[in-house]
Amino acid sequence: MSVRGLGGVIRALGVAVVALGITGVGIARPADPEPAAIDAIFSQWNAQTPGVALAIVRDEKIIYSRGYGMANLDHAVPIAANTVFDIGSTSKQFTAACILLLAEDGKLAITDDVRKYIPELPEYEKPITIAHLLHHTSGLRDYTALMLLAGLSIESDYSEAFLLDIIVRQKGLNFAPGEQFRYSNTGYFLLGEIVRRVSGIPMSRFAKARIFEPLGMSSTIFSDDHLAIVPHRAESYYPREDGAGPPGFQLSISLMDNVGDGGIYTTVEDLAKWDANFYHNKLVVGGAGKSEFLDQMQKVGLLDNGQPIGYASGLFIGAHRGQRMVSHSGGWRGFRAEMVRFPDLKLSVICLANIGTAQSTELALRVADLYLPEGPDGSADNPPARAATTMGRAAPSAAPTLAIPDGDWNKFLGRYKADSGGGGGPIWTVTRSGDELAIVSTSGLTFAARPIGALEFESTNRPQLARLVFRTDDTGNIASITQTIADMPAVRLTPIEAMTDPAAGLSDFGGVYDSDELGASVTASVSDGQLWFAGAGEPAPYPLSRYAPNGFSVWGFEAVFTRGSDGTVDGFIMNAPPASGMRYLKRAPR
Repeated sequence: MSVRGLGGVIRALGVAVVALGITGVGIARPADPEPAAIDAIFSQWNAQTPGVALAIVRDEKIIYSRGYGMANLDHAVPIAANTVFDIGSTSKQFTAACILLLAEDGKLAITDDVRKYIPELPEYEKPITIAHLLHHTSGLRDYTALMLLAGLSIESDYSEAFLLDIIVRQKGLNFAPGEQFRYSNTGYFLLGEIVRRVSGIPMSRFAKARIFEPLGMSSTIFSDDHLAIVPHRAESYYPREDGAGPPGFQLSISLMDNVGDGGIYTTVEDLAKWDANFYHNKLVVGGAGKSEFLDQMQKVGLLDNGQPIGYASGLFIGAHRGQRMVSHSGGWRGFRAEMVRFPDLKLSVICLANIGTAQSTELALRVADLYLPEGPDGSADNPPARAATTMGRAAPSAAPTLAIPDGDWNKFLGRYKADSGGGGGPIWTVTRSGDELAIVSTSGLTFAARPIGALEFESTNRPQLARLVFRTDDTGNIASITQTIADMPAVRLTPIEAMTDPAAGLSDFGGVYDSDELGASVTASVSDGQLWFAGAGEPAPYPLSRYAPNGFSVWGFEAVFTRGSDGTVDGFIMNAPPASGMRYLKRAPR
């Protein structure tokens, strides 16, 4: 995958934080749904398509499971409860569990400086601790985004040493450790490396001995060898882009063997055993299963300012329809996964898919909704506080929609840049669509927002219910937008002044630029009144959109050019939400 695919990676990494809801204690449980109501949710998958494995778990037992679609289209193998799937980032909770078991063994402390175990990491201004890695508050740039920006294909077979070298070459961070939450696969990749170095064995062996075998998870592995035979493994698929050839799907194969941020292959049956351990811990330290392990797994992280982030150790802690919810989704290549637990009801839903278009979070929550009691206001449509990492829709608030006069809409329209703290904030283009704002972000997010006040809007079709408050200056012009989402840090966006002549002075930016951090070069040229980049693995030059005198954006990243004391361009800073602040220097002409 090349840089052109970065938008998809950013969307895949675009996670949000959630708020705790009230418990379901004392609320009557509705009657179980008919199987037909459950099966209808998965009706699009059949004997000609990939599909989904489902398990519904209550009181530590599977009460309903079924496979929909095929695990292998070549050999017409149907999906079953014992079909093995790659669960992507849902693996992170197992990596966190390995770290916490080592902490209970006394082999490490989560307050330890990461450089104690990985001394080759740069010494940044502020130490990065293991807790920062567990909670995505380290500021480390996401290595998958770095690979794409450097033109490295994520389909290739890279060693863990090669990937670690990419990480240790980074001279800067997205933000100071502890200041923000930003989901980063790098942190969990490093946690896997720490498990290996501290335990003295690969994490695949450590997890097997300390987690999978004690819990009877006989079909679960950390896959650190893509050539190994895995019984009952599903193939991974995407629809063919050209729509050609029956049945219209193509394989999506990964050769990467790194584990930590992902790498678990498992079944819905085995995940039900893992789920049961959250009620009665069987994982032993010194001969006894300790409750502290479960407490630590589900203890949310805090920013330096004391704000809870809603993310614990590989788990989101949130709420849905008034019920506490513990969850994590995942995706890698054509696999998609979601595991949601409602601990007060001892109810969980597990959805594992082998088709890249499956919306696993939405599917799991739709199934859960059939079993959940009504919300605290008596409504089954009580808005969920959780923000899904894949597509889903949050219900609107009770606030009525306000009618805005036609003449007042124009002041909201334009382009705005988010302040992300690391320079890589996305750019929003805000237009009008009927009686709503239509917002397109360079991060890949697209959503609408309805007016609920003279200067206040809320989203109508995105996973998180977002509130947008516009603020004006003394002249009545929009000075900023503040976006708030339940239990997430507020995001501030400021207007970008429109370029009167975007083609003016473009020749200043032509040349070849090199990045030591990425090990990549980019050639900038001017054609047809636009600046074009070539390189970084792209087969052909691609145009950039100019949003400021020295600022350009494309596919979810931005290039902000810098000038020396004589006013000539001497380089640029490349920013993307998962990886910000990479410096490129302009190569001197020969």
